[in-house]
Amino acid sequence: LISHWCRYGNLNDYLGANQGLTRCDKLRLIFQTACGLEHLHSRNPPICHADIKPENVLINDWNGPAVSDFGLSRVLQDVEVRSGFTTSETVKGSVRYMARELFSGQKPSLETDVYAFGGLILTVMSGKAPFDGLLHHVILRRVMNDEPPIPEDHPYLPAHDPLWKLMRRCWSYDSTVRPTMQEVLQEVSIQDNIPTLILKPAFGFSSYWGKLSTKNLCQGQGSTLTLLLMTVLVNTASWTSM
Repeated sequence: LISHWCRYGNLNDYLGANQGLTRCDKLRLIFQTACGLEHLHSRNPPICHADIKPENVLINDWNGPAVSDFGLSRVLQDVEVRSGFTTSETVKGSVRYMARELFSGQKPSLETDVYAFGGLILTVMSGKAPFDGLLHHVILRRVMNDEPPIPEDHPYLPAHDPLWKLMRRCWSYDSTVRPTMQEVLQEVSIQDNIPTLILKPAFGFSSYWGKLSTKNLCQGQGSTLTLLLMTVLVNTASWTSM
């Protein structure tokens, strides 16, 4: 795989280097990342990313996120995937974002992507990954016992924050009741004070330039913005998967 150089590294690197990000900044990152993942899920047939985590989201020259490493996901859909985290280095790095069905040996799915995205929201908004500091076997027990992350372990994201409700839906033990990525997008878009977004061409591919205010997203006027953001991220993704 050949990828355009992203000077700001992955989302984890970016968060570490920019600890002064406002809530609005973080919501923008989450919203744009969700656009990219929702686009994958809306393909025919749908594309499962299978390893959503901050390390697999790159930050481009315009401080915009682009989902990466999903080129391999097309292969993962067609082969038997072993989820034993004692043998797979890839899975080892993703345990904190894994749904309980993956620990049970099931294949990655759109629903496991949504579960992982809930963890990505938590990491971005609180500054701490899900189950931060816990050993893998403890995480496994927590997940299998339907004990998701709790506000007490993430003081920078208080319990009254509405995003907790969304994350809990993403982490539902029953995968069939988890929201779709389209629903996640809608929930994120109604959060208050998402700042003005500057859209620039993704690595020279997109013809969309513009300055769009998201102040009306909560009034149901975000469909055009969503489409434009998806176009930017998809063009980036096309280059990444070449």
